[in-house]
Order: sequence, then structure tokens, then C-alpha cells
Amino acid sequence: MSQPTLESTLSALEAQLAFLSLALKTGAVDDMAVQAQSFQSLVVEANALLAPWKPLGPHLQSADAARLRALAAGLAQAREQMLRRQALVEQALHMVVPAMYTPVYAAAAGPYGAGAKSSGRFQAFSA
Repeated sequence: MSQPTLESTLSALEAQLAFLSLALKTGAVDDMAVQAQSFQSLVVEANALLAPWKPLGPHLQSADAARLRALAAGLAQAREQMLRRQALVEQALHMVVPAMYTPVYAAAAGPYGAGAKSSGRFQAFSA
């Protein structure tokens, strides 16, 4: 099996990021998970390939550096899309199950400071 080159790894990352973005746009939840997992494994592979060259310096060609910057920008856009989708899902879940976000215990402090503290004595004791 041949060793992956930087060129082939970058091409695979670009293609996988395009598939992930498409899955985010179409809203296919199962496809999103599969594409994100595939993208993550490719990123780990690329990280191992670039490990000897860290920090990135003049040894990278300007075309490769530009492709890495474009990948970073595309990944930031995909992250924003995921955060928007997460906010929509949380809002929908809050509408369906509103009790999920109510506190279980009483608030520790009121609007004007700490609540009343007990002295430790029983107010009423009966057998």
C-alpha cells in the first residue's frame, strides 16, 4: 500500500468537507454523522502526515498553504452550520418538553440576595 502524499490527503479532505457541507445543507442527520466521522479520520491522517513539519513554515508550497487555509475556512463554516442546527434543535426540544429546562431544586438565592438561612433548630418537633 502506498504512503499517502500531502496532495492526495488535501484532495480527500476537500472532498470529504464538501460531502459534510452537503449533508448539513440537506439536513440528513444520519449522513451528517457518517460524513463527520470520515472527515475526522482524514484529519487525524493529515495531522500524522504533517507532524514532522510542525510548525508550518516555508517548506510548504504556497499552493498547499492556501489549500490548508481554504480547508480551515470551510471547516469554520461547517461548524457555524452545526451550531445553528444545534440551536434550532434545542429550541424545538424546549417547545416539546418545557419541563426539561426547569430547575430541580429551589433557587439558592432570590432576586435581592441570598435566601433565608435556617438556624439548624427544628421549628416544630412532634413524635
